[in-house]
Amino acid sequence: MKLNFLSLSIILLASIAANAKVPTNQTNINNEQAKIAKAIKISGKWARPAFKGKNTAAFMVIKNTSDKDIYLTKATCCSKALAKKVELHNHVMEGSIARMRPVGPQGIKVPANGEVKLKRGGLHIMLIGLSKDVRLNRDLNLNLQFKNTPTEAGGTWLKQVAFPVHSRNPAKEVNK
Repeated sequence: MKLNFLSLSIILLASIAANAKVPTNQTNINNEQAKIAKAIKISGKWARPAFKGKNTAAFMVIKNTSDKDIYLTKATCCSKALAKKVELHNHVMEGSIARMRPVGPQGIKVPANGEVKLKRGGLHIMLIGLSKDVRLNRDLNLNLQFKNTPTEAGGTWLKQVAFPVHSRNPAKEVNK
């Protein structure tokens, strides 16, 4: 009888332990990501107007107030039908000719306690093959995907941003 009671007690304790919620690092990872997400500050945002069938670009300053590097890895249209493709681009010099090229899969690094400027003639978000006009004095809404590492292993989060559409850069600090 004692042996059966002991066996039953062990089985019962094992069952309770298996179903118990054990704290994991997942909570810490989510808290860390939340801190980093709050550390992203976006200013000087704007986009160029363009006609249906053409391309346009969006620009901004991304400031990272955290002590860890973050990466802008992707941008998408909030309205999926707005552009055929959305890419992160950079201008590179090939001889004496400046050409636009997509950035690599790691995305755009925003250094710890630093900033990166997406501006004409440099890094920018390219919207290719517009399905409708992007008009002056309206907002172009984009989702920006950030990661805290340049690899697939890191957590990701999205930030929705409205880019005012202007014919010229209204935020002078972007072109400095």
